[in-house]
Amino acid sequence: MAIEYRQSISTKLTLMNMLVSGVELLLVCVGFFAYDQITFRQGSVRTLSARAQIIASNSVSALLFNEPQSASKPLSLRSSPNIVSPGILTIDRKPFAQLHKGNWG
Repeated sequence: MAIEYRQSISTKLTLMNMLVSGVELLLVCVGFFAYDQITFRQGSVRTLSARAQIIASNSVSALLFNEPQSASKPLSLRSSPNIVSPGILTIDRKPFAQLHKGNWG
């Protein structure tokens, strides 16, 4: 015995519209999520770049006069909970000044 599903055209159109609307809503949500992730990342990169430039300009004299203690003062970023261990490297990539979370936060 074959079971026949007799649905009216109105019911079939309603179900089709619901399916299309559901897929569309899912795609829009994915698009908003992707946009939010991309803009958040770009904002974080921009903020960290600005902080790095500020630290660089405040650490030039410490590097010129070879004073690691005074170079570590601009590294204390108390308003940045995501930065764990800021540091300054010399041109040959050796650590010049570095702070750890316990020393400044």
